[in-house]
Amino acid sequence: MAGVDIILDTLFNNPNLPLDPVLGFFDDFNRADGPIGVTSNEARAWTKQIIAAGDGSAVVSSNQAAATGTSGAFAYTVDAGTGNGTLSVTVTTVATDGNTRLLFRCQDYDNTLMLTMLTATGRMQLFRKVAGVSTTLADIAMTTSQINGKLLEVVMSGSSVSVKLDAVTVIAPVTVTELQTNTKHGFFFNATQSKTARFDNFRFAV
Repeated sequence: MAGVDIILDTLFNNPNLPLDPVLGFFDDFNRADGPIGVTSNEARAWTKQIIAAGDGSAVVSSNQAAATGTSGAFAYTVDAGTGNGTLSVTVTTVATDGNTRLLFRCQDYDNTLMLTMLTATGRMQLFRKVAGVSTTLADIAMTTSQINGKLLEVVMSGSSVSVKLDAVTVIAPVTVTELQTNTKHGFFFNATQSKTARFDNFRFAV
């Protein structure tokens, strides 16, 4: 009996075959100084939300994410395609004149989860912000020297959210039922209070 050839439907013989979406993103900021643009992998756009009007914006400076300008507050996020995964970033410098903030599961600045590093009081705080109303989910002692140059990770799985510093859990899992379907993640800058913050190797991994 003659053999039967089986032809599999692949992108090589069917260019219309739908692609599975690539989830997550990575940006090492290893590019020329200037506007922050798109991530180094996947070329996903950093999208700006203006929170307070001014001339500030996020830029690449010496292969790190930084802020420029003298006024205004703004958030920059990338759409990872999912709200479940691990956001990791090296905080090369915590802002010396204000606070440093990471945003995750972000719809906009009024609807987001937020990790804030407060320089003046030496605290790290995890917030939920829904319809502009903030709720503190965790508040721990954490000095600038403990964070600078370290790998910070926010682990999100369903309603569970936890925080690690250099692979050590510093905020145990808390339950957050809101915002789970939001897929954007990034950071906040205030051009007058936190522009000295610096980020490197910003990643969202699934």
